[in-house]
Amino acid sequence: MKLWKIIPILSFLGFAACGPRSVKHHDPEPTEKKRFLRCGYLGERLCSRNEIAFIRDLEYLAHKIRSLAGQSDLLEHFHERRSLRHLPKSKVHFLGERHTDLFGQLDNYAYIEKELGPNAVILFEGAEAGTKIEDCAWYIMLNLRCVLEDQRRGIEYQPEERGRFCAEAFPIWSQVKKELSAEFSNLSQAQCYFWDTVRRNDDYSLSLARYRNASLVRSLQVFEAKESVFVLAGSLHSPVGEYAYFKSKSYGLYGLTPYLKSLYEVHKDETSTQDIYDYLMTVPTKFLLHKRLVDAKHLPSFL
Repeated sequence: MKLWKIIPILSFLGFAACGPRSVKHHDPEPTEKKRFLRCGYLGERLCSRNEIAFIRDLEYLAHKIRSLAGQSDLLEHFHERRSLRHLPKSKVHFLGERHTDLFGQLDNYAYIEKELGPNAVILFEGAEAGTKIEDCAWYIMLNLRCVLEDQRRGIEYQPEERGRFCAEAFPIWSQVKKELSAEFSNLSQAQCYFWDTVRRNDDYSLSLARYRNASLVRSLQVFEAKESVFVLAGSLHSPVGEYAYFKSKSYGLYGLTPYLKSLYEVHKDETSTQDIYDYLMTVPTKFLLHKRLVDAKHLPSFL
């Protein structure tokens, strides 16, 4: 029996701070009588209250992705631009995100769950290129829980701090992981890797962004034989997203820190995404940028 049918979702009050898309508009999940869950790596004991809350969070997120993926109007949540429009099918699906925006990321993953085929791969930001993610659905749910915890705590995006409190905080029985991953038709079967290259102890700069973005191009080239490639990246790594920074002249749209605002004020005639743009102009690509991130008038007309 599916876990989401057994455990009630997190109360509306618990999600009140999750952003403009209010949780009170979410369709509540059906509930049945409660039962005790087993926890520990072998399911050798009953779950504590905190562990049950942790599992509830993951169940809510999995249920929400599945529900969004079934909506016929999902694409209306995005601005869409394409390269090589004359070709009927996109090979690369480039989804920009804001790392602190829970609902934008839920839509991104719902789109992937809906569109992902058997000969496809998902590329993630945040670790060395080529590193494989063994359980992609589980990784996605944990990552989304990180975003949820950021919003609950009211903190800004801090990659080095995030893992300290939001990752797999409890020993979770493999059976629970299996049932949660089974919520998805496609994400549970996905092949997933990282595209990034991270240089430690290096402040953010345009040169660092170019270095990382060159790694993204190399990763795309590695998977050229795949029928489709889904890329998840912060908007600074997307030619569409970065262009919107310059065009809008309103950097607060993306919640930039004062340091990054000043950086782009100084270097506003430069770009870190030229290599990505040049490559994706040779491959049929669909760029999707969530409408929560930027107004359409600030998007480029060159696609």
